[in-house]
Amino acid sequence: MIRMIVNFKKKVKMKNLTLIFVAIACISCKAQTIVPLFGPKDYGTNNEYYKDTLNDLDKFIGIWEWSQGGDIWTIEIRKELQVTNSQPLFQTTFFEDLLIGEYRYLENGTEIVNTLNLFNDPNINGRQHSIRGNQILNKHMIPKCDTCPEQERRTRLYFKDPTRDYLPLQIILRYEVMPGGQERLQVYLLGRDTYIEPFPNAPNEPNPPMGEYILTKQ
Repeated sequence: MIRMIVNFKKKVKMKNLTLIFVAIACISCKAQTIVPLFGPKDYGTNNEYYKDTLNDLDKFIGIWEWSQGGDIWTIEIRKELQVTNSQPLFQTTFFEDLLIGEYRYLENGTEIVNTLNLFNDPNINGRQHSIRGNQILNKHMIPKCDTCPEQERRTRLYFKDPTRDYLPLQIILRYEVMPGGQERLQVYLLGRDTYIEPFPNAPNEPNPPMGEYILTKQ
């Protein structure tokens, strides 16, 4: 009889703990604040979700390719929802919609870089991909786009050349639909910061080289 009472008390205690955990989880869910991705944000705020409420990132999804002679640059991009981003320095965790991608670059028919096998690798976090980011730019944001309509929005993403990962790089993507319905990306591959050469006379150009490219949707 005593053993039955003890077991009963244990069950009640466990049930109460379960209810407490559920309650905490519900409170956490309710505490999450959705903030539009396009607009002012405070990345130091805990448990916010920077959501692509206007679907600005969707038009960049797909497989895109540029070619010139034997040089070919292929990019594959997708959108991931509510990716966790932890900032230990600020003791905060937030969530964000994110574009991620990988690429392949051939020069004179010779493969120089190919990270496409990492595109669907479940062991890679969203911000570990060669292409990743979600910054949305209007026509007036640097680099300015004088030919863009007032309401057009572009995106700025981080870019990493794994053969020269000491180079801090970015790409600016502008989506266009040409007469006849062909979709294309106007892509600017640029440096984004200063860096320290890992060895004397280290290459200062990524693969592909920095510049402007037009990639068509495949």
